[in-house]
Parts: sequence; C-alpha cells; structure tokens
Amino acid sequence: MLNHKFFKSIGPISLETAAQKIGAELKGACADIQIIGVGTIESAKQGEIAFLTNAKYSKHLLTTNASACIVDETAAQFAPNNLALLVHPNPHEAYALLVDFLYPDEKIATIISEKASIAKTAKIGNNVSIADFAVIGEGVVIGNNSRIGPNCYIGDNVEIGEHTEVYSNCTITFAKIGSNVTIKPGARIGQDGFGFAKSSKGLIKVKQLGRVMIGNHVEIGANTCIDRGAIEDTIIGDGSKIDNAVQIGHNTIIGKSCIVCGQVGLAGSTKVEDFVMLGGQVGVAGHLNIGTGSMIAAGSGIMSDVPAKSIMGGSPATSIRDWHKANAMLRKLIKKDKAGKDE
Repeated sequence: MLNHKFFKSIGPISLETAAQKIGAELKGACADIQIIGVGTIESAKQGEIAFLTNAKYSKHLLTTNASACIVDETAAQFAPNNLALLVHPNPHEAYALLVDFLYPDEKIATIISEKASIAKTAKIGNNVSIADFAVIGEGVVIGNNSRIGPNCYIGDNVEIGEHTEVYSNCTITFAKIGSNVTIKPGARIGQDGFGFAKSSKGLIKVKQLGRVMIGNHVEIGANTCIDRGAIEDTIIGDGSKIDNAVQIGHNTIIGKSCIVCGQVGLAGSTKVEDFVMLGGQVGVAGHLNIGTGSMIAAGSGIMSDVPAKSIMGGSPATSIRDWHKANAMLRKLIKKDKAGKDE
C-alpha cells in the first residue's frame, strides 16, 4: 500500500463503486468489499486492488493477497474463485482511471507571489498561480487556472492556455502553448535552433525566426529541449506525450497523440506523423518523415523515411522482423566461431 504522505487515498470505497468508476464488470466476491488503495499483484494486501496487464505475472493471481484484481477476460480464466475480479478489456486503462479517482490531485491555493516579477503588460487570467521568483515578460498571456512554478522564465509575448501547469525552473520563449498542457521541471522551450552557415571565415550563426507551437493535452518531460523554428515553426500536436531528456530540433513537426520516450533525438525538419511511438534513445536524422502509426524500437537509428504503420529496429533501422533475423544469425555465427576455437 502507498503508506507514505505524498499521495492520499479518498478510500475506503466499495468494490462496486470502483467497478462503476472504471466501467468494469464485477465478478466473484461481494460487491461491498472495501478498497483503500492500490498495490502490485505481488505485494498488494487486503483492502488493496491490483491489476494484471502482462501474462508473465499471471501466476501471481493464485497467490496474491489483494482484495481484488483488474484483469481482462483471458486472465480471468486463470484466477482463483476466491479472488474478486474487475474485468475490463484494457486493464491498464482501467487502472489509470481508478488511480485518478482514488488519489485525486490536491487543490492548491491560487497565489501570485510578491516575489515574482510580472510585466505590467502581461495578461493574467483568473485563478492563476505564479510562484516565487518566476519572471513573466512583456505581453505574456496566461489563461485561466494555469500555474507557473518557482524560478520559471516566461519570455515576452509567450501565450499559455488554460489549465496548463509549468513546473519549476522552466524556460519558455518564442512559443504558444495550448490548454491542459503539463511541462515538467527544467524543460527549455523556444531557444534558438542549432543552425550555422559555413563560410571561408568559419561558422556563421543563422538567426532563428520561427516559434514553438504546442497543442492541447500535451506533456513535456523534465529537461526536454524544444528548439524554435528557423523560419517555419516547430510544432507539437494535440495529445502527444514527450518523455524526459528529449531533444527536438528546429522545424520539427510532431503529430497528434505521439509517444516520444526518454533521450530521443530528433534532428531539424523531421516530420513525425500522428500516433507514432519512438522508443528510448531513438535517433532520427534531419529532413525525414516517419509515417502515421509507426513504431520504432529503442536505440534505433532512423536514416531514411519510414512508411506508415512500420515497425522498425536497429541502426540503421530496418523492419523489426529483419532486425530480429539479423541478430539471430549474428548469434549463430558467434556461437559457431566460439565452437571452432574450442576444438
């Protein structure tokens, strides 16, 4: 159970209430079982609810001490009769809904700190919080119910939508941010891109004249950097989720509902279409297109355009099937070589 002071449960709630909140079918034990929290299927105790999304952990259904478990129809067949089940087609989604209900965010008082520096021309909406030592530049617009954390710098003319949270120590310049956006600590948005022109006298800095445009319901991870465009804008589409320590080069376009995992690097003018998933430490060369719905395995290097709905891996990346075949052949060759040396 989460027995520390950082996250507080509203429980106890009945199992029937939990099932209703997440749209699950309740099977097994009594609907009036009381739930006070969540736990893993291995460590959960009485009064806690667990969930199962990976068949690897199915064996724990027989030994778990949880009062109930969220499962799909397939896993439900392997559960013991004494375990209450909340059956849902997507147990991970159901778990997310339950946690959001059981552990609601604490309401934070709306305070504009006297220690913040706010330009007179800035337009601050209703119920906005601005923490100590934040700097809000000239012409900035911040929408209703948004929060700016301590030590943030919001440059001149930046626009931030409603219900957006900017955590501590962020820098945002030359940008327009949508509503319901989360920007984690240390993110840098809108700095000039890495652009230089060669000359007989060396490298000349190319002034970056574009912006960063971030849609609604986007999450930007801690210490992620998003460069503004050189002329055209850098764009992050609605609903996309970007992990920590990601580098997004100037003029990059990321579509809707993409997932970009930690330490991904996107060179300038990359276009990532809708619903793409990039695993950790993927590197993408500049001026390439990654088609809609594609999935790129962690650590891969993308050096040419990727067709829609591709699943790729390796460096240079190829189809995931060919990549696995190549790895298997390489292992066989290594094994054969070792066997030859032992003779």
